[in-house]
Amino acid sequence: MNISAVIEKLGYRPNEVKIYLAALEEVESTASGIAVKAKLPLSSAQIAIERLHKDGLMNFYSRKHRKYWTAEHPQKLMQILKEKEAGLSSVLEKIKSKERIKGKPEVEVFIGADEIKLIHKNMLEKKRHIRAIIPWEAWSKMLGQDYLNDFINLRVKYFLNMRMLVPRTPSTLKLKNRDSKELRQTKFLPESMIIEDALFIFNDNVAIVSLNERQPTGVVIEDPATTRMMKVFFEDLWERASE
Repeated sequence: MNISAVIEKLGYRPNEVKIYLAALEEVESTASGIAVKAKLPLSSAQIAIERLHKDGLMNFYSRKHRKYWTAEHPQKLMQILKEKEAGLSSVLEKIKSKERIKGKPEVEVFIGADEIKLIHKNMLEKKRHIRAIIPWEAWSKMLGQDYLNDFINLRVKYFLNMRMLVPRTPSTLKLKNRDSKELRQTKFLPESMIIEDALFIFNDNVAIVSLNERQPTGVVIEDPATTRMMKVFFEDLWERASE
């Protein structure tokens, strides 16, 4: 591997490497002299010199109102590398602590209607089709019909389809009549099945929302295995549901 390529791997641009190597061949020189030696425009040379000076690879002294530059010994490159390594080592454990452990489920809790609305935002950001089981009357009472209409409009805007299981009621029958317009397939749960909480499946996420009036709470689990299991549960219900 040539010298320039090795120095570039330390994080220096090609022009900076050219300037440093050119300056090494001169005992001292002005910026314009080094630029000529490196075959670079003076403006480019000056930018490179300033970066090298900041890293301690080039220094200057003034004589008769002129600035003369000298390159530091190449051993300085090894010192810079060791300093970078020491800096990384000092924060490595903190960096590791931020790494998401592969296979470990991520769980997030949302309390109150305003926070639960963030689950809808999460669905839109994931940009994946949605499966849902919803006690519609309680859901619309908690979030408000105007808000739900806004969410539906955004979902349609992003071309996100929804398959939804709901109890058969006058309001859900009206909702089903708008299915084609609102990119939705609605089916009705068996009359014997009473649901009190909402369930959403999207991407690798499962959201379960308790509609307790005193403190509605949502839990989002991001885990492929959990999502696969809930999809099996949903598809079984979907086959048993009525149009």
